[in-house]
Amino acid sequence: MAVKHNLSFLNGQPRLNERDVTVAAVVRGVVDEGMDEFCSSHKLTRRDVEEALRYCKEQFCVRDFAAYCVGCSKNPKYSGRKSRDGRPLGRDFWEIARGAYTEKFREE
Repeated sequence: MAVKHNLSFLNGQPRLNERDVTVAAVVRGVVDEGMDEFCSSHKLTRRDVEEALRYCKEQFCVRDFAAYCVGCSKNPKYSGRKSRDGRPLGRDFWEIARGAYTEKFREE
């Protein structure tokens, strides 16, 4: 399963091919729910998750220029913007993905 973009679906956000699971959802889900629970609830394989995490941690969205994930600080909607309490609006998903990838798919 490859990461794809289609500007007419999910606003072009990077997603797993033929699925409505965005790369950002994979990053958040694996961190929040854990690998096994997230894979099971979305009918994904560890390989699918590995591909999405690698795509994000290596910032292929910037190289490919497709659209960016909702909530990502790479997305121009959030870049440099802050909430009323001064926190950044966007999250650095690629850094979260890097940590999750290292933890879940440590290359030995």
